[in-house]
Amino acid sequence: MFLVWGDNTLARRLANELVNTYGVPVTVIVRSADADQAPEIADLEPDTGDPDLRPVLVAAARLTPDVLIRAGVADATAVALVERDDVANVDAAMMVRELNPTARIVVRVFNEVRLIVVATRAGLAGLLAQTRPNPNAPPLPEPQPLRLLTWPRPAPDGDAP
Repeated sequence: MFLVWGDNTLARRLANELVNTYGVPVTVIVRSADADQAPEIADLEPDTGDPDLRPVLVAAARLTPDVLIRAGVADATAVALVERDDVANVDAAMMVRELNPTARIVVRVFNEVRLIVVATRAGLAGLLAQTRPNPNAPPLPEPQPLRLLTWPRPAPDGDAP
């Protein structure tokens, strides 16, 4: 089982990809059943027609260890934390690591430098990895079981850089 935290377009696309390309069960934690892309996630139909592959939605206004437990984090092979808040995603990664030390964790971040500062203070510095090198970011330590994904923030005029 895979676990996704987010109710945005990336969470919807990720859930769809996991269900329809990889054929794995997915649980998605959303702020509410009607927030952002949550209705579309809930309506995802597996291409195979297998009802067991429909994403399971868990609605929670705040991500807490209890919410992660209710969502099945202990049985998750991998967890993708794709909310729009870097610090919240790192905080969530620490909760996941405590609850499931063997899960592969993918974290979405926008500001790599802030992430490194927060993660270092939280004791996660040894768990960070970069998938796309940023020449302005400080080097990250090894080993790196936690995967760091970055997307550029849209420019003020709305266009991506």
